Amino acid sequence: MSDSAYPATEAILDHLTEVAEAVDTPVDEILVFGSTARGERDADSDTDVIVISDSFDSETPVYERAPEFLKAWDYEYGSVDFLCLTQDEYAEKRENPASAVSDAAEEGVFVDLPDPDTDD
Repeated sequence: MSDSAYPATEAILDHLTEVAEAVDTPVDEILVFGSTARGERDADSDTDVIVISDSFDSETPVYERAPEFLKAWDYEYGSVDFLCLTQDEYAEKRENPASAVSDAAEEGVFVDLPDPDTDD
C-alpha cells in the first residue's frame, strides 16, 4: 500500500478544524498525537486526538463527551479516538509522567484553529 492510500497528517489536521467548527461545544485546543503526529501513519493507524475545552462539564464522564465529535468526524480519514478534557484536566494529566496525556503533550501536534473572535 502506498503512502497515498491513507490520509496525510496535514489533511487530518485540516479535517479536525472542520470538526471543531461543526460541533456545538466551543473548542479551545485540539492536540493530535500518536502515529499521526509522528508522521508514521499506516493502513492500521487510527487518529488519536485530545480535545480541550472549558465548556465540558467536569462532572460528565470523559467518555460521554466525545459523541458529537465522533458524529462530525468523516471516517474517510480512518478511525479516531477522541479524549475530551477541560483545561484543568489536561494540565493535571500532562504533569503526571505516568499519564498517556503527558506523552501526548510531548509528541503531539496542535491543530491551528481559527480565532473564534475573528471572521474568516
